[in-house]
Amino acid sequence: MTGYLTQRGEADGNLYQLVIPNREVRNIMTDRVMSLFKENVGKDGEMVNSFCNALLAGDTDKVEELKYEMN
Repeated sequence: MTGYLTQRGEADGNLYQLVIPNREVRNIMTDRVMSLFKENVGKDGEMVNSFCNALLAGDTDKVEELKYEMN
């Protein structure tokens, strides 16, 4: 689901504020992430913790890796 982010405002060094400008796409993405969490929390809480930590750290490579493991 890449390609749906839009930059908002000015960049602050290497930091950008990104938004999903389409409500329908945002809802689909939110629903997908939530369903992945619901399916996998009971199976492997450690993986979910790793996913959340990667999100907080901005480690996009790790997020992508764990996303595919959750599928």
